[in-house]
Amino acid sequence: MKISPCRKQCHDYPMSIFRKPRTILIKAGLLLTLGAPPAQAAKEIHWYLADVPAVHVANGERKNQGFVDQMLTEQLIPKLSKYEHKIQIVPAARREGMLKSDTKSCAPGLFKNGDRGSIVFSSPYLAALSPGIFGLKDSEATTKRFESKLGQLNLQQILKDGKLTVGVVAGRSYGADMDKILASYAGKPNIYQINSRDAVDSLKKMLLKKRIDLVLANPYEPGFLEFTFWPLADQPDYMLVYAACARSDEGKEIIADINKILRQPSVREAARKYFESWLKKEHVVLAKNVQEKAKREFKD
Repeated sequence: MKISPCRKQCHDYPMSIFRKPRTILIKAGLLLTLGAPPAQAAKEIHWYLADVPAVHVANGERKNQGFVDQMLTEQLIPKLSKYEHKIQIVPAARREGMLKSDTKSCAPGLFKNGDRGSIVFSSPYLAALSPGIFGLKDSEATTKRFESKLGQLNLQQILKDGKLTVGVVAGRSYGADMDKILASYAGKPNIYQINSRDAVDSLKKMLLKKRIDLVLANPYEPGFLEFTFWPLADQPDYMLVYAACARSDEGKEIIADINKILRQPSVREAARKYFESWLKKEHVVLAKNVQEKAKREFKD
């Protein structure tokens, strides 16, 4: 097993996580004498990650320590030892495209939605808290009329009203329910989509400059933790996280191997700990309750 160089932007994960491949030298004459077949090229997995802090962290003090980063480098790659691994960081929209065009492509952490039928998914390995809305403190006056008695906002009503602009990352899934709502308002001026590797940071800056009013994001994204957060009423309280690969012969074989790994309770427990390490203290209890609710979703 080894990590190979990518053609474009690659991730500098610590090489210590990879076992050095054994190199066996055989003289050409001996090969001919024994009639040994030529060595077969190692199978490959092309991992595509989008820069979504807490999920994947491309920069800063916790670089490479997102909860999906850790799942990939500490659980999946070491246990998928028959493959060579190539890791590339791309915008979320491009990741979607590569999962449809690259037959060896995989993503270590995705949500399911209706537009991902051309992708094959693993068994789920984590129940993550569902996304919500972030805004400035003074946004509370303008969002109050969309708030339920439980303190949840209604995204459908916000977008239908049309007076508040909501920022989202293009090509990113916010879960089947949210994606359906966003698709029904696609092209409307009150949805601002951004497609870049630093999309989250760009949305944060736009929010601070009041160029947008709200941002749809996950409650564990560190870039938004300084803002006011509202859960959403339009969705379940958790979303399942899966590994996913291209719907190809190679992709299906990789997913079958990944599923063998995910059947191990210790692997799923590790994924839970990686996730909880990114939560505020007040969200950890909520996350534990969510994991308990989702127990039936996981297979041993």
